[in-house]
Amino acid sequence: MVRLERADAAGVENMLRFHVNGDLPDRHLPEIAAMMERSTGAEIMALVREARRIARHAGRPLVAGDLQAALLMTEKLPLKTDWRICAHEAGHAVTALAIGYGRVSHCVVGARTGNANRTLILPHEEDLPTRRTIEDGATVLLGGRAAERVLLASGESIGGGGAEDSDIALATEAIASVHLAWGLGGNVAYLSSRKEALEAVRYDRLLRELVEADLQRLQGRAEKIVKAHRNVVVEVAKALQNRRHLSGDAVYAIFEQHRPGRPVRRKQVST
Repeated sequence: MVRLERADAAGVENMLRFHVNGDLPDRHLPEIAAMMERSTGAEIMALVREARRIARHAGRPLVAGDLQAALLMTEKLPLKTDWRICAHEAGHAVTALAIGYGRVSHCVVGARTGNANRTLILPHEEDLPTRRTIEDGATVLLGGRAAERVLLASGESIGGGGAEDSDIALATEAIASVHLAWGLGGNVAYLSSRKEALEAVRYDRLLRELVEADLQRLQGRAEKIVKAHRNVVVEVAKALQNRRHLSGDAVYAIFEQHRPGRPVRRKQVST
């Protein structure tokens, strides 16, 4: 079986370079490529086409800002909703950094391509997944809900669920597979493929209770992490609300500046 992986940032940059066809200097492409990592070729082509439309409408050649304008929506959300979304995405990123899970590639809110609001975190591939790393991944998936629960008086919204590729669905599938497919839940028998794991959870009450207990435990873990890093989550959310996109390096810089336990530099007072 041949499996075609979506392009990493370097691959996206190469595709962007092909589609802009020399109309932009290469130095303007890495930032957009980082924001579109794991996008499809069709999404990248559509982005450049929209950027060219924006440039034509403005009556000028293509500029780097057109790519960003094509990527990000211009419609204004209610302030309360926008803050919730930014806090949610910040929760994912900060949870990943706090437990050392994977590489934070970027956070984007209001994107026109792919999921409108997303935080891309790429797992480390030095070794095969273990129960610990699978649970770490599920904790990161639940970090967005955790941020809403910790930071917002109204609690979590429906944003973490509702679809097969949602945070809740992916976390449920991963934890169900621990018990059904990978032999990591205390049993050795192979009972289901990962693809069929959600279906098994729906119809097997005992399995559902087992998976639910694991998810509740990991949700609690995510909330503890967010509470401990509350200031970091708030600062990342503020930056995301202002800029609409953050590179992984930008998120890490905020994390390092505001993380708990970081030594505070005292100003020297001259006498």
